[in-house]
Amino acid sequence: MDSGRLLGWILVILSAFLAVLTVAAWNLAWQHRDMMMRMMPGVPVQWWIGPTIVLTITIMTTTLALYLTVFRERQPRHYAIGLTAEEQQIVNFLEQQGGKALQKEIARELNLSRLKTHRLVSSLRRRGVVEVERWGNTNLVKLVSRTEQ
Repeated sequence: MDSGRLLGWILVILSAFLAVLTVAAWNLAWQHRDMMMRMMPGVPVQWWIGPTIVLTITIMTTTLALYLTVFRERQPRHYAIGLTAEEQQIVNFLEQQGGKALQKEIARELNLSRLKTHRLVSSLRRRGVVEVERWGNTNLVKLVSRTEQ
């Protein structure tokens, strides 16, 4: 579980706690208002300010939690900063293929020449994004997991 999702679930739990706190605050504020109205008739009591602040915080926390856990676009598992568009295409293709593909499949599917594919894969290998293994007359290209980097 990535840190964003973990934070999101922590915020979901916090949101639930704040929702319970909001109900309790509204109840206490209402009781306080009744007591103050009996003690000081005719004086307006601003009973709703505290619970409204708690409710606002609850809504904001819930929104952030939903964003982090549900609606946020998931980042690819494998990425590197500064990839060219063609290198990113290769990384995306490898992810679609389960993290590995033959170099000639990459060239064929992405309409790249064998030489261009070789140069791009070599660049990705130097950066530590992929591993290359001989596979007959071609290469097997595998994404390196983030934990190995």
